[in-house]
Amino acid sequence: MGASSSHEMDPPAIVQPLKEHTATLIFLHGLGDRGTGWATGLASLKLQHIKCVCPHAPIRPVTLNAGMRMPSWFDIIGLDSSSPQDVEGIKEASEMLQGLIENEVKIGIPRNRIFIGGFSQGGAVALYTAFAVNKPIGGVIALSTWMPLHRTLAKEPKYNRDVPVLQCHGTLDPLVRFSWGQETSTFIRSFNPNLTFKAYDNMMHSSCPEEMQDVKVFPGEAFRILMPVPPANRQMDISTVLHVHVESGTGEVMRLFLKLQIGHFFFFVSAKTQQLQSGGFTRSLGWGRGSANNKRPRFSRGQLYVRMVPISSSSLPYNPQPLVESGAHSSQLGDLGKVCCANQALNRRALSSDVSTLLSLLPLLSTQRRIVTVEAQELNTMDIDVRLATARGQLGLKQSDEPISLVTPGDVITSDAGFMRGHGTAMEEDRLQATVAGMVERVNKLISVRPLKSRYTGEIGDVVVGRILELGTRRWKVDVRAKLDAVLMLSSVNLPGGELRRRSEEDERMMRSYLQEGDLISAEVQNVMSDGTLSLHTRSLKYGKLGQGVLVQVPPSLIKRRKTHFHTLPCGASIILGNNGYIWLAPTTSEPENTGGYTVNLAPIAHSDREAIARLRNCVLALVDHSLLLYDTSILYAYEESLRFDCKSILKAENAAEIAELTQQRLEQEGYR
Repeated sequence: MGASSSHEMDPPAIVQPLKEHTATLIFLHGLGDRGTGWATGLASLKLQHIKCVCPHAPIRPVTLNAGMRMPSWFDIIGLDSSSPQDVEGIKEASEMLQGLIENEVKIGIPRNRIFIGGFSQGGAVALYTAFAVNKPIGGVIALSTWMPLHRTLAKEPKYNRDVPVLQCHGTLDPLVRFSWGQETSTFIRSFNPNLTFKAYDNMMHSSCPEEMQDVKVFPGEAFRILMPVPPANRQMDISTVLHVHVESGTGEVMRLFLKLQIGHFFFFVSAKTQQLQSGGFTRSLGWGRGSANNKRPRFSRGQLYVRMVPISSSSLPYNPQPLVESGAHSSQLGDLGKVCCANQALNRRALSSDVSTLLSLLPLLSTQRRIVTVEAQELNTMDIDVRLATARGQLGLKQSDEPISLVTPGDVITSDAGFMRGHGTAMEEDRLQATVAGMVERVNKLISVRPLKSRYTGEIGDVVVGRILELGTRRWKVDVRAKLDAVLMLSSVNLPGGELRRRSEEDERMMRSYLQEGDLISAEVQNVMSDGTLSLHTRSLKYGKLGQGVLVQVPPSLIKRRKTHFHTLPCGASIILGNNGYIWLAPTTSEPENTGGYTVNLAPIAHSDREAIARLRNCVLALVDHSLLLYDTSILYAYEESLRFDCKSILKAENAAEIAELTQQRLEQEGYR
C-alpha cells in the first residue's frame, strides 16, 4: 500500500549506561525525526545500567505530507482511524526492531531486560512488535502513539500478554489525538492487565520533564512486575539472612556455603578449593543425591557458583529451578544488587576475601539487616569478620575542648548590629541568621557559616580531576562535582605531540579521538563565569588524560589547599589531590613526567604497586571517616602507620580510628596543624 524504502539505514545512536550494562532500551523516534534527537533526551536521564539504542528511520515518501521524502518507519496515508495503513511498511519496521532485539540477546542481555519503545510513529512500531510477534521482552514504552493494525490483533493476541506497558499521552495532542491514546489503552487492557496509562495536562504532540521521569523509573517497576510473588499461605521473613558454613573435609578441601534471602528470592553461593567427592556438601546446597531430576552441579577448581531461586517454589530449598546461574563470572541479579564471583584457585585466604566481598554488598542488597548468623568450624583460621554496624561501637578521635558553634538554617547567630554578614548568612529583621547548616566562623567583625557538606565551588587556579560527560561544539563538558558542569574548550587543550597552532575544523572532527565520554582528566580552573560555570584548561604538560589508577571521592572541604597538588610518594604511587574532592591514585611510571599526551598506558601493573595503591585508598578513607585534612604529608603518615595491618583490615572501625589518631598526633608533634 505504502512505498517501502530500500535505503540502508545509518548505524543507530547509542547512549551508554553510566555503570555496568545489564539492560537495554531500544527507542524509535517519530515521523521526520532522527535517533540522535531522542538519544540526547535519554542521555539526560543518566541511566545507571540501561543502554539506549536509538535507530534512524529510512528516508521514504510520506503520503500524508504530499509525498515529501523524510525519515519515516512506514507510510502514513491519513490521520483518521478509518484511513488505510501501510501493512508492508509496518512489518518491515518491525523486522528491523526484531533484529536489534536479537543483537542485544547475542551480547548476553536477557530478553526480560530488553525494553522497546518509541514516540508517535516509532511507538506504533513498538506496540505492534510487542503483541504481534513472538519475541519475549521486558516492557514497552509508548509515548503519544496508537495501536496500528489493531483489527488483525483483535482476535485475542497470543504474545506478551503480561508484559508491562507504559503508555503516555498529552491531553492537547493535535496529531495523535488523546482519544486515540485512550482507545489504544482500552484495547491493550482487554488482554494485558499490566498497562499503566498516564495523561499529561496541556501537553501537545511532544514530551515533558514529568513524562521523561516516568520513562526513567519504568524499567525498575517492570522488573518488579515480572518477579514472582510468594503465596499468601507462606510466611517468610524478607530481611537479609546470612549463613556462613565452613567445614573441614579430607585433605585441603574447604567448603563455604552462603544463603542470602532478599525480598522474594533466595541466593545460594558456594565455593570450594577442590573437586567435590561426597554428596554431603551438595545436600547442604539443596540438591539431592541419586535422583534423575536433581542433578549435581559440576564445579571446576576455584569456582564460585550462584543460584537465584524464587521462594514461591513449593520444594524450597530442594530441587530449585534456577533463574540465574553463573559459573566463573559475576552474576547481575536484576535491580536487587550484585554478587561478585572470582575465578581463581581458592585457598583459605581467598575464601576469606570473597566472603568479605559478599558481606560488603549486603547494604546494597537490602536495607533490613536484622538477622545475621554465623555457623563455622575453624572460623578463626579463616579470619572472617561478620559484625553489624550497631555492634562496632562509636569510635573516633578525641575532639578539641574548644566549643563548636553549629547552626542550622534559620538559627539566629547574633542580634548585634556591629557584625558584617558573610557567606551562609542573611539579615532578617535586624538579626543575623544562618542560611546553611554548618559551623560559625568569625574573622574580626565578619561572621560566616562554613557548611558541613556542599558542592564544589571552584576558584581560578584550582587543580581538579573530572570525568568527560559529553562533547559539544568545540568543547567538552566535564563533571567536577560543581553545581554546573565545567567546560573544557578545544582551544584550551594541548594537541597531540604538543603542537602549537590554531585549532582547525579537522581538530574539531578529531575531538572524540582526543577525549571521549567517560575519560578521566586532570585540569586547572582557568576562569569562573558569571553563572558559576568553571572554564578549564590542560595546556600545561602536567595535565591531561589519566590512565590506569583508582579514583577516590571525598568531601572537597577536606582537601587542603597547597602550592602543588601533584605528588610522587616514596611508596611507589603518585597522587593527584583535586580541589573538587576527586583524588587520583596511580602507579609511578618510569616514563618522563608531564608528557600531557592522550595515549593510555595499559601495561600490566606490578602486584606491589597495586597493593600500595589499595593501601593508600584505604588510608584516605580512614582519614576521611575522622575528618582529617588530606594532603601529601597526612596521607604519607597514615600510610606508614597502616603498615602494621593487612590492607583489607585498614577499614575496620577500630583500626581506622587508630591510624587516624596516630596520624593526627604525628602531625601535631611536627607542627603541621
